[in-house]
Amino acid sequence: MQRYIIFILIVFSFFQLCAQEVIEESDTSFYTPAFDRDTNARVHFGAIVGLHYQGINYVTNTDPLYTDSIYNWSSNNHIGFSFGIIVDTRLNPHFNFSTGIQVMISKLQLNYTYQNEDYEPTTNYSTLQVPLWLSYAPKIKTNRFFYSGGATFTTDISRRDERLNRTFLLNQFNLMVGVGMGYRMRLPSLSNLNFELQLHYGLINIVADEDNFYNQAVDQINPWEVSFYISMD
Repeated sequence: MQRYIIFILIVFSFFQLCAQEVIEESDTSFYTPAFDRDTNARVHFGAIVGLHYQGINYVTNTDPLYTDSIYNWSSNNHIGFSFGIIVDTRLNPHFNFSTGIQVMISKLQLNYTYQNEDYEPTTNYSTLQVPLWLSYAPKIKTNRFFYSGGATFTTDISRRDERLNRTFLLNQFNLMVGVGMGYRMRLPSLSNLNFELQLHYGLINIVADEDNFYNQAVDQINPWEVSFYISMD
């Protein structure tokens, strides 16, 4: 009986030493918790929200067939907002490249007088946007100003009934170019908080090539935006 007890004590002691060795080999003094941020990582994911002051530039058809019956053109600017995800990539200490997917909710308005009656049609113009944006920081600092520029691809995601019932039928896709400037601030959590003011202009005429009277009366519509973004990555 004593031999069995001695054997059990020896086996217990052996496993205790093994467990102690495993714990010592798993020393966490150099372990980085999962929630700690790797500031040396080149790619950071985050969220972005934006506020937009949006309007249009337009060119009307000067053919007397249209000017005799439709005239007094004007446009109204509107406030829109956006939200989405952002992917920021550090190319080198001065340059960053960012992209992502954003949804913008906004409106377009082009007013006119037709047969001596005033019309002010407003249409929802919600778009899905994919920016390709390059930023440059003159100084290599944790908190720094930066300048930026790039292009944004957009597609109209307004409801189908809204698109079909517009007075002016619009193309679904557009390409906008822009410039901006902003400020990047490092938070105690080691995330980056970015404030940026951007100017965008649409390069593509969004008036659809349709035979209806209103689309023929307007030759060109190009949207523009003054945007303020807040993002965290």
